[in-house]
Amino acid sequence: MTRLRYLDKARVKNLMTSDVVTLSQGQSVPLAEAVMKLKRVRHLPVVDPEGALVGLVTHRDLLRAKLSNLTGLTEDERTTQELTIPVSSIMQTDVWTISPDTVARKAANMLRDHSYGCLPVVDDGLLVGILTEADFVEAVVAGERDVELPAPTVSDAMTPNPLTMSLPATIGDARALMEKHGIRHLPLSRDGELVGLVSDRDLHIADAIAGGAENITLGLVGSDPPYVVDAEAPFHAVLNEMSDGRRGSAMVVEDGKLVGIVTTIDACRYLAEWLRANYQED
Repeated sequence: MTRLRYLDKARVKNLMTSDVVTLSQGQSVPLAEAVMKLKRVRHLPVVDPEGALVGLVTHRDLLRAKLSNLTGLTEDERTTQELTIPVSSIMQTDVWTISPDTVARKAANMLRDHSYGCLPVVDDGLLVGILTEADFVEAVVAGERDVELPAPTVSDAMTPNPLTMSLPATIGDARALMEKHGIRHLPLSRDGELVGLVSDRDLHIADAIAGGAENITLGLVGSDPPYVVDAEAPFHAVLNEMSDGRRGSAMVVEDGKLVGIVTTIDACRYLAEWLRANYQED
């Protein structure tokens, strides 16, 4: 049994990160890359001198910038060129935002339904925080409420029977399948057994490094070995490992066979359903 108490009337301001690292429009792409690495973040709001949000730079935006602006240049030319690219030229300007007083359930639904990686939090026109998938993962891990319930397991939250791709296959094959079904993590199998995982981030990195990487064989491209868990593992423990290890997914395996996948989107969905069942707006 576990005791949960924390989200009886949760608002965005209770979950968001308020100490936000930001950029100004004139700062360079290399600086944005360095800040992301140093702070271990994947989203950087861009603000004007008054603190109003004017855009958003994501890790994907940086990878696209490298691919579109720097292909074919030498290393010295690349370094020089990168320093001339301001974040204003690559940032997203049509950015969805949210109020700090919005009910957390609504924010979780927005992240889930639109596959957003983050929601900048704006109050009176000024940036006051940022809400990410990771914030919801940490909220689920840390959360408590007054009614005792059986501790949820991975099977309660996972997406069962996920799409897989059999090897051999190429980056182009994986990209087409992921885009068709709107997924960001694709388990790889060989002879029916899980052997790896490719994510949309892996594909973007391959593009940035190789350019025109559609015919590269999967297995030469990919992230660290997949995080594998049992279907009856405590859900909070798996989310804790995902949060601490900056993992975007966990593969659920029974008797050596893949039976499900848990992603940060699944964590948001689970939290949204919990809030819907246990919280009523005033």
